Amino acid sequence: MKETVQKIESINGIGFLTAVNLFLFFEKKQVKNRKEAAALIGLDPIIYESGKKKINKRISKQGDAYIRNLIYMAGMCAIRTNDTIKEFFERLVSNGKKKKSGFGCLYEETVNYGIGAV
Repeated sequence: MKETVQKIESINGIGFLTAVNLFLFFEKKQVKNRKEAAALIGLDPIIYESGKKKINKRISKQGDAYIRNLIYMAGMCAIRTNDTIKEFFERLVSNGKKKKSGFGCLYEETVNYGIGAV
């Protein structure tokens, strides 16, 4: 357990308490892959379909709000402290994505790194 928490904590922007909470969440829900983790946290997109149109409108927010808030704060901290993540975020915004959409991509990347550590 200690090694896994340290691996999660090594992700930029994630502190000890966030790492422990993510570890316990992943263990409790027995998360197998990143798509399942995103769905359980509520980061999966809601897709509206009408005829030939498919519109990704927003994230579902149907998962654990506490874990989603922890990931939000970790992402904001990572943007401030990690140059690589800051460049990634700025590249998304400069390519035409809205800031909210860029944050969503950042949160999903954080979950992916966390699942990889577990």
